Amino acid sequence: MTEEFEQAAATAEMPADEMTEAEEQAVGYDVEIDHNMEWEVETEPAEPDVIIDAPRHEAGYGQPGHGRAQRVSRQYNKHLFVWLFNFVFGMYGADRFARGQIALGVLKLLTFGGFGFWYIADLIIAIVRAYSGEHLNDENIYFDSLGRYI
Repeated sequence: MTEEFEQAAATAEMPADEMTEAEEQAVGYDVEIDHNMEWEVETEPAEPDVIIDAPRHEAGYGQPGHGRAQRVSRQYNKHLFVWLFNFVFGMYGADRFARGQIALGVLKLLTFGGFGFWYIADLIIAIVRAYSGEHLNDENIYFDSLGRYI
């Protein structure tokens, strides 16, 4: 079978009186098959991660991000993240799922927000991070690949 395939590929011409499988399937349909069609595969590089410069976020000495750029893995509108993911669905771990912290989201879901304490703590942290300091004039809130606030 492989010899026949190699031989057919080498000649690349087909007698006019023989039909290919594709032509047999196309009988009764308005389909034209171009035997000289060239296949081109276009691959586009993945969009690069958004990079935020550390000085913009004023990372202090010894803190992650001090003096180097940080890669943003996820970004959300800060109002949507705080009020929908944290306030409304935070008791069920939606904020952790949105940040990419699936295991913590499941744990928060099973414990109903850490019996309310974890829910309140995450809500306060989200409000402070979104509406003060570095994100005050920014409409988005950013997370790195581990789900930490940037």
